[in-house]
Amino acid sequence: MKQSAAKSLGVAALGAAFAAAGAGAANAAPAVA
Repeated sequence: MKQSAAKSLGVAALGAAFAAAGAGAANAAPAVA
């Protein structure tokens, strides 16, 4: 695998993780409030 491809996959994985965390926080906030 090329270095650039591995880096792109890593960035995509990080983006997905942040998106999931943000969605989870947004869904949990109304329940806590």
